[in-house]
Amino acid sequence: MKTFERVAQQTYLNISDIQTLLGVSWKKAKHAYQLASDIDDGMAWRIEPHKVRMQSVLKVTGISLSMLMKQKGLK
Repeated sequence: MKTFERVAQQTYLNISDIQTLLGVSWKKAKHAYQLASDIDDGMAWRIEPHKVRMQSVLKVTGISLSMLMKQKGLK
């Protein structure tokens, strides 16, 4: 299993990564993934067909990466 620090450095996330990043259940992570996927589907093309961009996940959750880092006690 990946650590929060490792997931926070990734550009593209799968459902398990989102679960680790946000500290939520698999069901909630899947919902965030689906919402982020809708955003990414609107782009010209998608680099990772089975992953979503970190930026899209943060947008749908309304949480910044810096806030998540602060909550974990990281810079």
